[in-house]
Amino acid sequence: MELCERAKDNLECFRVLITHANTKPWEAKYYIASHALELALKAFLATSGVSKEDLASRKFGHKILKIFHQCEEFDLPHVTKLPELVERFQVMNNNYDFRYPTGYELILPKPPLTIKILDELMGVVRPIVQEGYENAYMEFLDTGPPLGTTFIWED
Repeated sequence: MELCERAKDNLECFRVLITHANTKPWEAKYYIASHALELALKAFLATSGVSKEDLASRKFGHKILKIFHQCEEFDLPHVTKLPELVERFQVMNNNYDFRYPTGYELILPKPPLTIKILDELMGVVRPIVQEGYENAYMEFLDTGPPLGTTFIWED
């Protein structure tokens, strides 16, 4: 659930930045948007059974296209223009163009389209992640805490 919440927070940051500072520099703003995309996709993968270790490993890293293809293998619901956004962000992330001055000209969808795509992604991912979270919680209640776990209950 936390990955999904962070994705939502990053998307909100992007939305605020482009609303209140709709000027250059774009790199920092789109870096935040690309991170929102990465976190939303990783939240979906975590809910689909991919381990935290795999998500944090070099297997996925920040390779948005690879993360997206893995999501497709787990039947990520269709999101309009998401493949195009993923490919564009992959190109811009590949050589760290969002993070470092590389002299590369940013070629990205306009902010309103980026927000529309990311909002739609969050709209399909969030309920899936929420259901996975609730199922895991119910399973935890059925089986009890892992051995050696200490809980302090407070009102």
